[in-house]
Amino acid sequence: RRQKLQRQQFTAFELKLRDWRKGLVQAYRYRYFCDCSIVVLPSDVAERASQRLELFASLDVGLWSFAPDTDVITRYFTPHQGTARNLEARNKAIESILNKIQLCKALK
Repeated sequence: RRQKLQRQQFTAFELKLRDWRKGLVQAYRYRYFCDCSIVVLPSDVAERASQRLELFASLDVGLWSFAPDTDVITRYFTPHQGTARNLEARNKAIESILNKIQLCKALK
């Protein structure tokens, strides 16, 4: 299973209610160990953030919105499939997730 997971696209989502700038900073940090990182915001906040799409694109971070009342996801910008900036950090993150999953299974 670890081998299969290593070959999968590893995507991080940073959800914020108001401050898209903080979300962008955090999502950019995720690019260190994730192949793709996307900020998800409420529609009105995403609309404001979309005025700076060039900034999201330059940092290779996606921008999506989610409207809970309609369950609609709007994709303003989705980065091309990339690779984490640090493959060792990526592998450690995957290993940590797998260990937590195993621990949850063991506790059941």
